Amino acid sequence: MVSLVNLMRSRGTRGAHTSAPPAEGSSPTAPSMEEETAGTVPLPYFNRRIKLLVEVLDQPDEIVLATQLLRERGWAVRQATPADSPSARSGFTALIVEVRLRGARLGACRHARSQVRSLIEQRKLAAWVRDASIVEPDLPRVSTTYHVHRRTPPGAGGLKRWVLKHWEASGGADIQRALVLPGPSDSQKARAEFAQRTLGGPPFDAEIHDVRLGAAPKEEAADVAGRTGGLQTRNSREVATFLGLVVVLLGSGIAIHATESPWALFGLIPAAGLCWRLGAWATSNEPRPVLFRLAIGILFTGALTWLGYLLARSALGPVPILVLVAALTGLGIGLAFGVWHALSHSWISRNISWLLPALIPPLAFVLPIAGRFLHTYYLREKFGIPADTVPIAFYSQYFVAMKPMAIASAIVFIFLGIIGWVRHFHWGGGARELTLMMWPFVLLVYLLTAVQVSLGDTSDAAERTAARARAGDAPGSYYGIVGSLVCVQPLGKDIPVLNGPLPRNHPVLSFGSTGDYLWVWDPKRDGRIGQAVRVRSEDVAVLTFTDRSDRRCPRRATDGS
Repeated sequence: MVSLVNLMRSRGTRGAHTSAPPAEGSSPTAPSMEEETAGTVPLPYFNRRIKLLVEVLDQPDEIVLATQLLRERGWAVRQATPADSPSARSGFTALIVEVRLRGARLGACRHARSQVRSLIEQRKLAAWVRDASIVEPDLPRVSTTYHVHRRTPPGAGGLKRWVLKHWEASGGADIQRALVLPGPSDSQKARAEFAQRTLGGPPFDAEIHDVRLGAAPKEEAADVAGRTGGLQTRNSREVATFLGLVVVLLGSGIAIHATESPWALFGLIPAAGLCWRLGAWATSNEPRPVLFRLAIGILFTGALTWLGYLLARSALGPVPILVLVAALTGLGIGLAFGVWHALSHSWISRNISWLLPALIPPLAFVLPIAGRFLHTYYLREKFGIPADTVPIAFYSQYFVAMKPMAIASAIVFIFLGIIGWVRHFHWGGGARELTLMMWPFVLLVYLLTAVQVSLGDTSDAAERTAARARAGDAPGSYYGIVGSLVCVQPLGKDIPVLNGPLPRNHPVLSFGSTGDYLWVWDPKRDGRIGQAVRVRSEDVAVLTFTDRSDRRCPRRATDGS
């Protein structure tokens, strides 16, 4: 009874806070974006904001329904104000909808417009998208970062002062306080603002503290004035010069490795000649010690020259091979970024804490099963020998299953990489249902591909073993299955033989035995793969085949034939 009263009381409380429906004939007022998001769950990750002007039929039911459906998608909705210049048609009211997306800037506006249009078409709303634009706040394009550091004591001697000045330039004397101001550098303005407040560290004292800029190239007035719009521009001549220097320094390292004489030292001339100019340019935003600038230049030129030397030293072969390796490396890096785009801020990344521990333990059982299957296919289907009669180490079942697992993982890696880039550039559009429907088929294809490649590899290994056995060479091994050529000689005249007769004059292929029976394969039988011969181990003598010129087994004196 008490629980029933509490239930009725809670329903009454919720009903008291429920807003009443708008009066008939009046236009409902949509709450602001701040009111709409207050008290809700945290917003999902996004890095793009697109505002859309949506016109809805000026009827209370249509406006309420459209607002409710748009907010269910996690989009902010409010009524347009005169500042938005809605220009709505007669009989329509304008709503401002903000769609939050994750991905590249290119295609974001189109994708947001497509999502809203798809919702309107699916729910049969009396609305349409009139305008759409990506939101890019007009922030300062040029800013300067200032760091507070301790001044060098005025009474410091020559050597001590020289060391402390270099220590200041490297940031060693900083007190870990930084200020970012819009516009070009203005140290006096920065000192004044540092003195205004203390956020937690020591207060700024002009007698013992000073400010410095982080090492960077000097901003030219033309560059500062030309940085307008959404993207920062760079002088194309500077970019081309920088890329040319990279090529020259890498080539110097390659030339040093290719020249096997004292003349190789001349390859250091480009690095030695450019270190000062690059160091001075990279630290030209304020005066700095000469040694500090030179060290920055040596670090840059020396690293690129050394990289060129290492590339030449670790060359894998001719130039076409190097180009292929570089292309595959670039493709792998691109796919890795695609996988990151596909998995980050997704259902998998949000549940990885329990998903990964749940997937790893089954591998301990799945891999041996797959390995046992491949071993059985190799022996039974190709040589007619039961797998349980051959000695195979348990851990070999893991090794043989690693290749199909690697193939399957590579297919998933490529697939996720492509999906990630499709998601990043918003190429999926409104095909979410189609994507979900195609997932089972894609997984089935990738599993069948991994199985087909694995069986083909196993079949090729069996063919190679059979060919080497026919040629009288050592067969080799296949993931724990070790084959050898042996001579089988009966210990009596009449012994039981399955799939006989028992070859006596030439070697046969054996993979060992774990029981009372010995299974061998005769390379000279007709056909690529024949039936294996089985004899009791106690009825025969097994001799290791020696490489005889006539490829024949020795005859036993007791053999009557």
